[in-house]
Amino acid sequence: MSTGLLEQRANYPHTGYEYGYGSTGNSDADGNGRKEIDCSHLLTKMLTGAGYTIPYKTTRELASDTTHYDFIALNDVQEGDIALWTTRGHTGVVEKMEATRTKGEFFGSQTSTGPKSAKFGAGAYWPMPDKYLRPKAQYRSGAQPAPAPAPAGPAPLMNFQYPFRKADGKQFIDAEEVYKALEGETSGHYLLGNNKFWHGGIHISDKSAPQCVLNEPVRCMADGEVVAYRLNKDYLESTFGDNEKKLKYSSSFCLVRHEYKSAPNPEEGANKCKQNKLTFYSLYMHLLPFARYPLSPAETPKPKVTMKVGDFRAYDTAPAPGVTTASCGQLAIGTKLESSRPPRMANLLMPRVRFYLAA
Repeated sequence: MSTGLLEQRANYPHTGYEYGYGSTGNSDADGNGRKEIDCSHLLTKMLTGAGYTIPYKTTRELASDTTHYDFIALNDVQEGDIALWTTRGHTGVVEKMEATRTKGEFFGSQTSTGPKSAKFGAGAYWPMPDKYLRPKAQYRSGAQPAPAPAPAGPAPLMNFQYPFRKADGKQFIDAEEVYKALEGETSGHYLLGNNKFWHGGIHISDKSAPQCVLNEPVRCMADGEVVAYRLNKDYLESTFGDNEKKLKYSSSFCLVRHEYKSAPNPEEGANKCKQNKLTFYSLYMHLLPFARYPLSPAETPKPKVTMKVGDFRAYDTAPAPGVTTASCGQLAIGTKLESSRPPRMANLLMPRVRFYLAA
């Protein structure tokens, strides 16, 4: 038996709602035409719309509410059940669960888009939910509201996000939080650069987001496709000024094309079901050259030293005073010695590497 929750999705389009922590979805606080609503309040509205008489619960309270909900095992999860992330304070309604039970999709108020679908599990930002709930049928009235009519056409599917994330992998809450992080940059501000000229982009470097090098890479800002890219092996050089100073730069870039379609026009008339279309591009430039990305521990070579003088005998262990010890061999000038220290500690331990030599 369906919970009736998925039929409520059409009542909460992301074009009319946006995420707002602690917001109930009843007002438009910033006046941008979209009401603010968080994930738990969206769930409550969907439950009410589906005919349930269940009081509002925060995500923390949902995790222990056995009065109004049955807790469902992973193998028994169905479309329309409730997904709950107790450690991340998030919830939504399961739209799809793969037969392997390792990934799926859910509908909820996302911090980056408001009410919209998102993926969870293998290869997705959201991990598998911690718990699954199903509202108890006894709290659903017999006179259920009629299901919301289906949209006149396919709903537009386009996800947006900020081009980088926090060090812990979480999304920025709003643009002000992004600008706060970018205050660490010495140049490349939006909309004007240091020279007071138009600057239609932002600089993201180790000053504002060192996590972007390996842990939290720069993200594409919207769904799209790569139409051109270049990856430099290493920095390029350019001569600058009378003193012929060599300046290093990167011409690595990635150009992405995005195609947006608005929701179908619901009004009767010649334009019914028609959609506005917009093609736009986002450019990610001056990307770090390939050779400048740090090596993983497994790829990091062991430190080596080169003998500058010769005629030394080498030993596996330090010879004890007055004891004759067999030598491993003679070391000539130019002999290279490799440290057996762990690669991840190479830079720190190199000064302390011990070689046992004797003249």
